[in-house]
Amino acid sequence: MVFSSLIFIFYFLPIFFLFYYGFKKSNIILLIFSLIFYCWGDQKMVFIMLFSACLDFFCGYKIDSYLETNRSRAKSYLKLSIIGNVLILFYFKYYNFFIEEVNEISVLLFQTPIQPFTEKIILPLGISFYTFQSMSYTIDIFQKRVNPTKSIIDMLTYVTMFPQLIAGPIVRYSQIQSDLKKKELTKEDLDIGLQRFLLGFSKKVLIANNIEQIVKFNFQSFNHNFYESWLAGLSFMVQVYFDFSAYSDMAIGLGRMLGFKFPENFRTPYRSRSVKEFWTRWHITLSMWLRDYIYYPLGGSHKGNSRTYLNIGIVFLICGLWHGADWTFIVWGLYQAFFICIERFGLIQRLDSFPKFIQHIYFLLVTFIGFIFIRAQDLPQALDIIFNLFKPSTFQISDIIFEKVFIYNHLWLLIGILLCFPIPRFLKDSSYIKYFKKPEVKRLILLALFSFSIIELSATQYQPFFYFRF
Repeated sequence: MVFSSLIFIFYFLPIFFLFYYGFKKSNIILLIFSLIFYCWGDQKMVFIMLFSACLDFFCGYKIDSYLETNRSRAKSYLKLSIIGNVLILFYFKYYNFFIEEVNEISVLLFQTPIQPFTEKIILPLGISFYTFQSMSYTIDIFQKRVNPTKSIIDMLTYVTMFPQLIAGPIVRYSQIQSDLKKKELTKEDLDIGLQRFLLGFSKKVLIANNIEQIVKFNFQSFNHNFYESWLAGLSFMVQVYFDFSAYSDMAIGLGRMLGFKFPENFRTPYRSRSVKEFWTRWHITLSMWLRDYIYYPLGGSHKGNSRTYLNIGIVFLICGLWHGADWTFIVWGLYQAFFICIERFGLIQRLDSFPKFIQHIYFLLVTFIGFIFIRAQDLPQALDIIFNLFKPSTFQISDIIFEKVFIYNHLWLLIGILLCFPIPRFLKDSSYIKYFKKPEVKRLILLALFSFSIIELSATQYQPFFYFRF
């Protein structure tokens, strides 16, 4: 079940709200429906999520018990939590990749593969998100950032909460601890939450889903020409932003309607002028998690330049692996680290001497190429597309638009490109824009977009969110 499905909109959500508000915003009701939501798409793997939550609940209790009297023992329970979660993540997400690589090396050296298991391990939905979220709980207790909960219900609700369970934002216990105990919910919260949810729903169905048709076509083969390569990269760069930010909008909106204030996950990332700035605007909760739980503990930037560059490399290698068990993600992570390091080394100062639009073009080109690694089937396809970006060929518009992908999808791509960037200042001050900002007009527009989205959804095939694979 996904947020952008008719079953969720017209069946699951109304029934859930009926019980949730009927039982005075009970955490037990939220927990039960969260488990139903998860089991709907991955019932065989729900025990993994529950085990991770229970492990960290137990470890958190033990850490707090020993933190003042026996710090070494408290640290041993912290290690148990971290190692347990990392092993779970490694086994389900990276074991297949590890065995495939070992088999290739074995064939190369001994002409025979090593195959301890014949069946591939299925990746549980959202495992990267909920393991990071659950693990941060015990780390924060050890570092005295938060007090442990005495309620297993609260802990399970925190980890399994369906609005942000599958694809974030990555929420820390300290951010919703008070909300779990007492949910302050006003009419304004309901209004803002509903508007945010409808906005995300429209972004997913109308923009992301339509652009996905262009992306699928252009990434399904090799031997791209110049224009197909640029269209492949551009369409995915726009699609992944609207797809992921749409999920975050819907999660934040749902959370607001339930009495929770989840952190923001995006701040117009494509307006950035450097890769470093991009990571303060894109998937913000992951960036902050990697900074606080990996970069700072490694020493951050306080142990000299060489160590700083090494720490950046480690963080983005983990970031790449977090996104997926494939060489394309590893290369993408190291690619991000390389540009952040050279920006830190002096590139930013050089760029500052250029006009802002030059800085912006630099960032967009670097990010454009990087995203190709994320979407490509494998490294050879990624390199094929990137190579052809700089190899002009004869332009045949019929091959790109009219015969291969319907022009309707390209109209949404154009709309998506325009909406990736903030409204220019001279338009913001116009009377037309101010008119559309009126509350009653905004509600009417969102209602129209929602109605159109429902019609669109009824006529199209199921399309999950891109980040569900992580």
